[in-house]
Amino acid sequence: MQHPVILNGILKQSLISKQPDHINFMTARTHQESLDFIIKLLIIVSCYATVILIPIKIGGLGYLPGDDALRHAAYAVDDRAWGDVIVLNPIIHNNMDSHPGWHALLRGLHNNLGLSQNGLVYFSFCATFAIFMITGLLASRNALAWMCACLLLLVFGSSLFPRLLLGRPFAITMAALVALLFMWTNENVKSWSWKKEFLVVLGLLVVSICIHPSVWFIWPLPFLALIICRQFRPAFILAGATVAALMISSILCGGYDILVLPVVQLLQAFGSDSIVVGNLVTEFHPANTADIIWIAMAGLLIVRKMTGDDIKGELKKPDFWLIIIASVLGLSVSRFMLDWAIPAMAVWICRQFIILGAKVKLSRFASLGVAIVALATLYSGLTSDLGSRYTRSRKDSLLTRPLDEFEGVLPDQGGILYSSRMDIFYKLYYRNPKDHYRFILAFEPGLMPPDDLKVLRRVQFSDGLLDEYTDWMAKMTPKDRIVFYYPAKPEQEGMEFSKFYSFWIGRRVGELQPAGNQQADQQPK
Repeated sequence: MQHPVILNGILKQSLISKQPDHINFMTARTHQESLDFIIKLLIIVSCYATVILIPIKIGGLGYLPGDDALRHAAYAVDDRAWGDVIVLNPIIHNNMDSHPGWHALLRGLHNNLGLSQNGLVYFSFCATFAIFMITGLLASRNALAWMCACLLLLVFGSSLFPRLLLGRPFAITMAALVALLFMWTNENVKSWSWKKEFLVVLGLLVVSICIHPSVWFIWPLPFLALIICRQFRPAFILAGATVAALMISSILCGGYDILVLPVVQLLQAFGSDSIVVGNLVTEFHPANTADIIWIAMAGLLIVRKMTGDDIKGELKKPDFWLIIIASVLGLSVSRFMLDWAIPAMAVWICRQFIILGAKVKLSRFASLGVAIVALATLYSGLTSDLGSRYTRSRKDSLLTRPLDEFEGVLPDQGGILYSSRMDIFYKLYYRNPKDHYRFILAFEPGLMPPDDLKVLRRVQFSDGLLDEYTDWMAKMTPKDRIVFYYPAKPEQEGMEFSKFYSFWIGRRVGELQPAGNQQADQQPK
């Protein structure tokens, strides 16, 4: 009679003794999943935080970009048309705007938030850097792989980050290109309807063209890459979206600024002068083909081959072919390499890391270790003031001296400042956007009147020989000034020169007047 009682006791003890093992197993599994989630979240948050902190740290050093970011900010604060700021070629409209969308954004920040030109420049390079980097983080769907790709580009000397920190709107076009390349190399996108893909492409292109319309005619390069890969549907979606985006952008920003001005600027910039290439801005020069990033890319392919991957599949990827096409074109004009090939390289390298990461399958702590090393190296490498690259502007007299010192030295009201250096325009216009004179040379030599452009090219070709400035001096009025660097005090009849910081500034003196004014005075009234 006691056996059932004993059996029940044994069964109860057995169940009780096994229950904690089951609970411990489930608890351990839950803890492991929670730890994995926390580490993944920590890596992702750290990537985004690094992207935000890098430009903030650089801005805290007093960094100012050296060129267009200054004039974009000044123009947003100024209420004049470009024709009232610079002397334009008569074929170009007085109220033209080379970047209508970008200027509208900056002007909105100035009017609504009260940002000065200093604040607008700070916003510009922080925003362009962050937008490009965050686009890669989102579009790649693998934050750590994207940051490792960026680190590889930094270590191997790519020009990506110096350009992103210029605070210029071409970074928006680069970001749109990165988003599209990740989309075209993602197998999941093939399941999208053509309408969905068209709207995504259209939205990216409208934003890109409105903000940075000067390169809309280069978008056929990705189209060609897609055709080579036999990805016909996305190729024709891109073509149709480009046409639609041009129409929408023209409605939003004006047909002249979107469709006409970029072509006119391009033709005027290159012109027909056989020596003009050497006088163009640096990004229009041929690219440096000795970039060692090619070695890193070859190394990634070798590693993939050693792990058993079929790397022939890369021949069917549009980012690979865009790298090839843009790099070849970069042998003539480096901007193809800088703004099209290098963003494509970032996408391609990121994809290689994603593929290799899927094979290696790092543990959660190994992934955390890789993230710490990569992000710390990227942060320290980009924020270090190497060669005073971020503090150089704090030593520049035109950017730091009180504006009171400029009074009486620069042109009088309605006058013209003659100079063969664009940095003079950038700095002086940035310091005082509402001044009362015009610049003969501004942000693009092709905008100059033809006769003045010829003088500029002669000055550039002769490395600033004083005799080449005589045509400008001959037509100056007493209201005008001419500025140039010269080893000794210049001597020119009818001109008076005085030292102004590190350069000479000249004005007409005495009764001498330009020939045009003398003829006007002789005419009967």
